[in-house]
Amino acid sequence: MALTNRAKVKRALGVPGAVTIHDEFLDTLLEVADQEILAYVGMAAVTETTATDEAYDIEDSHTREVVLRNFPVITVSAVKAGGSTLATTSWYVDTNTGVVRLQDGAGYFAPGSEEVEITYSYGFSSIPADLSHAATLICIGHFNRSRHAGLTGEGMGAYRYTMDSHAIPRSAASILSRYRRIFPKDSQP
Repeated sequence: MALTNRAKVKRALGVPGAVTIHDEFLDTLLEVADQEILAYVGMAAVTETTATDEAYDIEDSHTREVVLRNFPVITVSAVKAGGSTLATTSWYVDTNTGVVRLQDGAGYFAPGSEEVEITYSYGFSSIPADLSHAATLICIGHFNRSRHAGLTGEGMGAYRYTMDSHAIPRSAASILSRYRRIFPKDSQP
């Protein structure tokens, strides 16, 4: 699933491709960056996944929307309420946030345990360039901090060097903020 690759990270670090001494460590950092990004943005997966069926509890009689566990949504193939498949004209989906809403005039979902069932696929069909760049920045941050483990800063005379103490560098967090779900649901791969 790697959001970035070893060649991109090496290029950003200024490490020639033929130098392989760090390759195993960089491969570990690729996995670490992927998992940090998934946790930070609240996604279960980034790459396209096959359709998944999920059931949702409806707690009150005034519910018109369901927040899917996973996003971004590629397609929603079916919405069932009370065992009946709803017409595609009675609901719509916000693919970026993963929210399925009933259209005006379609009423409300009936309360009940696992009352609504939704079949959908989620993820990106291709990794967005900025998301890949954020993963590269995270790998670089971990690589640079690993050589200075425990060091937060040093100085001599007018010279000062300070390490970024954030697990996700601010430049990467800035990119990831547009993908982040503010109120994440429990994600399930």
